[in-house]
Amino acid sequence: MSSKFRLKTHLATHATEKPYICSICKKSFSILQNLNVHLRTHTGEKPFSCSTCGKTFAQSSGLTAHKRKHTGLLPYQCVLCPRKFRTFGHLQYHIRHVVLPKEMVKLVPKNHLMSEQEWRGIGVQQSQGWVHYMTHQPEPHILLFRRKKTTPPEKK
Repeated sequence: MSSKFRLKTHLATHATEKPYICSICKKSFSILQNLNVHLRTHTGEKPFSCSTCGKTFAQSSGLTAHKRKHTGLLPYQCVLCPRKFRTFGHLQYHIRHVVLPKEMVKLVPKNHLMSEQEWRGIGVQQSQGWVHYMTHQPEPHILLFRRKKTTPPEKK
């Protein structure tokens, strides 16, 4: 998929218009693919199957994470401690509920934690417009990254 397509798809998730409606529960979606995935919760369809144990999944991402149980692969490492995780979601949970002080979790919305790509390329953030924030809490320091707010150039 091209970056342009991914951006367009991502922006659609923020759209207020949600034209795709589930005929069963009336939940609405801005992206047709998300409705199709949602429908599997009603039908019980699980088209993705593990070749090792036969366990089935409604989404390919579930199968990908499951396969790591068989291989032992833990590709997501916390930058603040030596723990590693099978999924990015488990890493995010660890950061928000184990590493960050409770008072900071309230101040930092979920979407301000670094994305998977930023975790993997920590030395690149400054050139991509990322600002480093460090709280002066007891050791170890907590490292967070937020995107700089950019203002469009003035029109002449």
